[in-house]
Amino acid sequence: MTTRSELRAQRQEKVEKPIEETPKKHHFLYCLWGIICVTLLGLALLVNSTLLNVNFVKEEVTSSSLESVMLSQVNSGLTQYGISTSVLKKSDTDKLINQAIEQIYAGEKINLDLSSVVNIVNSYVNYNFAQYGLSTSMLPAGSSSAIAGNINSMVNIQLNTPEVAQLINGIKMA
Repeated sequence: MTTRSELRAQRQEKVEKPIEETPKKHHFLYCLWGIICVTLLGLALLVNSTLLNVNFVKEEVTSSSLESVMLSQVNSGLTQYGISTSVLKKSDTDKLINQAIEQIYAGEKINLDLSSVVNIVNSYVNYNFAQYGLSTSMLPAGSSSAIAGNINSMVNIQLNTPEVAQLINGIKMA
């Protein structure tokens, strides 16, 4: 039987003997692949929260100068025909831009509904005709709806360019 002193001596020998650890080798390629994966994940999250987020794009476009350019171009185009320069309002422009962005992110061609703008122009024309004792009912039947349809188709044709089609395809793929 072993005595206590012998047990203590054995324990001290075990404690005094240094445990030899084998050094861990980290492979350089594992670290490199980890860094690449984390970077790609970060970029994917950034793109997903910005360019692929409909609400983010709507906010950015409506707060950019694109809205004011669109507003001024439409209103200045209408002044050529003697129509007031305040036909298209900021809220109408916001609705049209939001409608276009939703259609783009849905993967559809842009098909804006300009009936609100046409109705404003129509009421302005009615008001001006009434000042001279005339009425738009004197115009041929269905001419105002034909004009509205022509305006819608002309604007939508100008918006659906090959560049917009490429953008829509890119968003679909992303």
